[in-house]
Amino acid sequence: MISSYTSSKLKWLTLIATLTVVWIHSNAIAFLPNTSRLTSFTAQFLMTRMTAWAVPCFFMVSGFLFTYSYRNSYRRFLGKKIKSLMFPYFCWALIGTVMTIPLTLTCNILQGKSLWSNSFVEKGNYTFFGCIDQIFGIVETGPIDNGPLWYVRVLLLLFLISPLFMLVYKSSKLPILEVIIALILIVFFKSAYKFGDFELRLWAIPYFIIGMAAAKIDFWEKRIPVWLCILCGTCYVLFAVYESMVHISILKPYWILSYPWKVYCAIIFWAGLYDVCSKQADRIVKYIPMTFFIYCLHQPVLGYFRSFSRFFFCDSGTVLLLNCILSFLLTLTLCIFISKIFERICPKTYKFLIGGR
Repeated sequence: MISSYTSSKLKWLTLIATLTVVWIHSNAIAFLPNTSRLTSFTAQFLMTRMTAWAVPCFFMVSGFLFTYSYRNSYRRFLGKKIKSLMFPYFCWALIGTVMTIPLTLTCNILQGKSLWSNSFVEKGNYTFFGCIDQIFGIVETGPIDNGPLWYVRVLLLLFLISPLFMLVYKSSKLPILEVIIALILIVFFKSAYKFGDFELRLWAIPYFIIGMAAAKIDFWEKRIPVWLCILCGTCYVLFAVYESMVHISILKPYWILSYPWKVYCAIIFWAGLYDVCSKQADRIVKYIPMTFFIYCLHQPVLGYFRSFSRFFFCDSGTVLLLNCILSFLLTLTLCIFISKIFERICPKTYKFLIGGR
């Protein structure tokens, strides 16, 4: 069983990672054709390099929890995951489409484009199965109108092959095999891979395995010293500054080999921050049940703020940075508000949408 201390720490990491993902998607500077060197550095540092740890953290936490939830019965385990992940996935994909249709049509009319331009209809080549694929992200990396759901989709695919992960996990008492496999896979699975037309993000596998390795040594049960928290945080910031200055390509050997260590530094920093400020952090942990709701809802909501703000903000790097901050805060506030109202009005439906969490 997972102790209450470990559970709270993992919930804290999940919450911070979710907020980081919302911040990543608030990025409007990246769409500017020409930016100054300072603006480019700011965008790289704040929205790309400093946030790169968030999604790998999701997979590491999932790998850790997987070792506790898998109980030798593959059918029972998979049944639970279908109920808590697959059904909500399809519902949120549909919700994203329904929310985005009015926005897409309005923007196309204002810009003088064809009515269904850049929508699931056009992207699906105006065919029934093409549209279904764009709405639910079956073959594509994720739903066109709710892209962040690709994480849930990939997690489901990992759980489909969970007996293989459990075989590795039970191979020895020490996490030696997991670490070796993870390091090898990080080099080979450095980006999204396609098998025919089916798109996967295989780079998630090594982080999932590292999460399993952490369970073997009860890593999250240990309190992280203040000096290690400060050291890891400093190292991560220095990595981010350097990469923002030189624009490291994700395909260069340096980036491939250094990326995992940056991710670990950031995760250890945030976990250490929980240990340092546990009383204050526990007050925030109460928002954990709505984390999945915020993650699934933020992209359609953010789309409205980002689209309409383009009509009121000029293409200035500084102004767009302020727009990013404003969009982030408004999206987060609205998602929390909708979550609380929905939970109060339709508690059963709300629990279904968050996978029973």
